Amino acid sequence: MKAPSDLTAHLELSTAALVKVWMNGTLLMAKTSEADKQVYEVKLRAGDNPLMIKAIQMKQDSLDLSVQLRATDGGELRRVSARAR
Repeated sequence: MKAPSDLTAHLELSTAALVKVWMNGTLLMAKTSEADKQVYEVKLRAGDNPLMIKAIQMKQDSLDLSVQLRATDGGELRRVSARAR
């Protein structure tokens, strides 16, 4: 995630998988239950904010994972970009 300035946002994660999420090298959360959707407040710094997700597939047929970064009011974050590596 690349932010134009320091800001606070909500990271929304939807999955039945067990996951760990890191941002900027810091563990944000370890989801150990099968709750479908969880929301976490994150602080982005100006510039690059590496996001890493480790998921353990609980069902044999598929791994469904959705990640969204939103403004704290639930709206769209403007001028924040993302790319996968």
